Amino acid sequence: MPLILIADDPILLGETDQTFLHREGFVLLPVAGGDEPMRVAREQHPDLAVLDAATDPSLATAARFKSDPQLHDIPLVLVGPPRLKDAAIAAGAEGFISRPATVAALLSQVRRFLSTAERGTHRCPVGLKVTCRTGDESFVAFTKDISATGLFLKSPRPPEPGSRLVVQFVLPGERQVPVESEAEVVRAIRPDPLSHATGGAGLRFTTLPAGTRIEIGRFVRASVDSA
Repeated sequence: MPLILIADDPILLGETDQTFLHREGFVLLPVAGGDEPMRVAREQHPDLAVLDAATDPSLATAARFKSDPQLHDIPLVLVGPPRLKDAAIAAGAEGFISRPATVAALLSQVRRFLSTAERGTHRCPVGLKVTCRTGDESFVAFTKDISATGLFLKSPRPPEPGSRLVVQFVLPGERQVPVESEAEVVRAIRPDPLSHATGGAGLRFTTLPAGTRIEIGRFVRASVDSA
């Protein structure tokens, strides 16, 4: 699951609407300014970095980012006023987005550096016990599969598309990770005795924290690699 390190800038995230990147199958890792992007990038080694270039100090950070032996191979896209484009490229950035940033501009840069194959959303078959809450009601179901963006919940009476619920489950492994997120039903499959399709609902996580999404992505990748 491609990981994008992105400036935790309310203006930038507001301009681009980060939910569309989640729908495209990307994992976002927001970071603050200063040395935070370099520290987090060394720990997580993202597939792409999208950082602010509004000031000279931020351009200096970009230059240090690209000169760091551990980070120089990570594509860097800077976002800033048009007048700073030449300075951003001189600092080492491979891409630049002029403010005000748009969804189309950001997606164009993401697609430029991350191929379709890299952006594919991996799923792994796994039966996890999930507690679901909707309003004052709750029920327990099991997953058919899971990805970093959602899961398929087996159910003889799947909820209607567009409905929302809160899901809770524990990601198995050496270090068990509790997961809780609001989720939206994006499709429902009714049980059919004449079909082999599993009845249930496809859910998309809508409030999953970035750190938890990364943990799910790692779990899925490990499962796919070991299959």
